Amino acid sequence: MPPREVAIELLKKKLRRSEIKDMLAMKVDVGGIAEGSKRHFSYHLLDRYDTENGITAMARTTAYPASIIGQLIASKAIEEKGVIPLEKLGVKEELFNRILAELEERQVKILES
Repeated sequence: MPPREVAIELLKKKLRRSEIKDMLAMKVDVGGIAEGSKRHFSYHLLDRYDTENGITAMARTTAYPASIIGQLIASKAIEEKGVIPLEKLGVKEELFNRILAELEERQVKILES
């Protein structure tokens, strides 16, 4: 059985909880060399359904960043034209921190370790 199917079978019973409308869990690991030293960062995101406003975790974690980016483009904080991959925007530390701050204002918290 492929590893993915094993994981599904192991987690199926634990994850079927009718009281939880939806949840998003994500971990991103990045690494490389900066200034001659190896660097590694992990980003963790755990978001849940917003019961107060009726917004799913999936909507919060996809639509909020899109809206924030749109607002940054409109305010000329992002000057590039055309289709810009998010990973290209994330290279700019000031812009990256601004996006994280905007998400946190909306209760979407991404932790770095």
